[in-house]
Amino acid sequence: MNNNIHQKKLELHFLHNFIKLNDFFNKGKIITSEAPDFIFMPNKKYSIGIEITQFFTTNASIIQTTEFKLVNKIKQLYFEQTNEHISVLFSFNKNIKNTNTKEIVEIIKKQSNNKSTYKKLDNKTLPSEIKSLIFLQNNDDKCSYWSNCPPKISNKLFYESLENTIAKKEEKYKSYENQRINEHWLIVVIDCIKCYTKLNINNLSKILERNSNFKKIFLFDFFNKKTIEITS
Repeated sequence: MNNNIHQKKLELHFLHNFIKLNDFFNKGKIITSEAPDFIFMPNKKYSIGIEITQFFTTNASIIQTTEFKLVNKIKQLYFEQTNEHISVLFSFNKNIKNTNTKEIVEIIKKQSNNKSTYKKLDNKTLPSEIKSLIFLQNNDDKCSYWSNCPPKISNKLFYESLENTIAKKEEKYKSYENQRINEHWLIVVIDCIKCYTKLNINNLSKILERNSNFKKIFLFDFFNKKTIEITS
């Protein structure tokens, strides 16, 4: 699949999951765009530009890269055996060299046949290399998102990374600021806040003190199905 097409499907997948947590979207329609990513029209006279981005940090490590490669290997094996779409978050223990990928694929396949939209398995029911697995199902999108929990970072680095993530989208805003859109929202998607920091998502409300071109900025904890507005 073309990377641009895959990225747009993934953005739509994130947006659909975000919408489920926000009653504001109960009425109206979503239009796929490019700059911004989407336009939501609650009525014929009002439009909201929605930009989707993923939280990133420069704190990449050898461990994280190794885990990422392992996740991709498991994902490849999974889709060689089934077309069932499911999103999976892995949390690994330290020793993953002898991970039985086939065993893990079977565990995921079993969950994909389970019609529950959310499921978490802990290490009591998993191979010793894995701390936990979180599964999300949304077959309507025909899209899957697989990721792994990174090493924790300091609160300072978390805030800096969040600011940098937002700053990159502030730059993109300049490319569509002259469009006839009434207001703009930014949704920052993070796999799992608990993976990065011990901060409570409820304590992150309205943490951004600087001015923003976006009227609303949300931090969306994808795998834990939580969202919080972080604009001041």
